[in-house]
Amino acid sequence: MAQALRPRPMRTRPPHPTPNAPGPWWILGAVVALCTGLEALAQASELGLTDGRRWRGALIVNLGFWPGLLENWAANYAVQPWSMFVTYAFVHADFWHMAGNMGVLAWLGPPVARAVGTGRLIVLWFLCAAAGGLVFAALASGPTPMVGASGALFGLLGADAALRQRADPNARRVAQAAVLFAVLNVAGYVMQDGLLAWQAHLGGFLAGLALGASMRMRRTP
Repeated sequence: MAQALRPRPMRTRPPHPTPNAPGPWWILGAVVALCTGLEALAQASELGLTDGRRWRGALIVNLGFWPGLLENWAANYAVQPWSMFVTYAFVHADFWHMAGNMGVLAWLGPPVARAVGTGRLIVLWFLCAAAGGLVFAALASGPTPMVGASGALFGLLGADAALRQRADPNARRVAQAAVLFAVLNVAGYVMQDGLLAWQAHLGGFLAGLALGASMRMRRTP
């Protein structure tokens, strides 16, 4: 015999991670921790606390982006010509360089993290950093190395603008971000007497725009 059953509410998976699951914020904290830790090591060596070891120079030599390694320069270790496309983003020229970049990360990181989630945020960070290195290698002249997280950070700026443009097609988020990009780079170029890796900024920004326009966004309730 057939029997009618009392209907029960269906259980569905929540669109967001459960409260006990790690959210997208841990990657932002990891970037801050790594950049701060490396800078603290460099500062300690400059204060004479590391038995004469010059850590800033060692960090730049081994982790900075050196265009010559893509030509005929000898690498310090086998994977350096490839790993430098990522490692340069965690080393900085001085404390204020690092602090400024971490402040920008605190501004741009949270909205992008909320929009795309952990996995895509990691992909976004590393691809924008790599794109920054690639454009720097293509457009920069001379053997000057490049360090700093700003290539990846400008990638977050581009991604944030593209994501907001998708959410509101009538807005002019991408145009506003492009103007902000130009203003920041012109001002930085003048203030730093030309010692600005605008090429890395450009590569990261363009990669961020493209990725933000194509990435699948997290579901909302």
